[in-house]
Amino acid sequence: MSKKTLVGAFFFSWLEPEGEKLRPKYQGQIIDVIGEFAFVQYFDWMFGETTSCELVRVSDICENKWTLFVDHDDFIQFADDNIHGKKFLKRPSQP
Repeated sequence: MSKKTLVGAFFFSWLEPEGEKLRPKYQGQIIDVIGEFAFVQYFDWMFGETTSCELVRVSDICENKWTLFVDHDDFIQFADDNIHGKKFLKRPSQP
């Protein structure tokens, strides 16, 4: 995954799944990539306002299968369709 792809991307990260359900952990935006780390800004779940920042290994973003969005409108639409008002996302079937 390239720095160009990550910088500015909005994301959802996930807790370890319970059975068939995925549970969201964090939402936010990747502000910059510095070497092997991404500088991320988290958003509050209730109002979507920024809360805190953290350095996260890019390898962790890939290994933990964060859901990334280049476009803010797509990020919001995904949340509206899959997270807000629903308890959890259904895990996609494995091939």
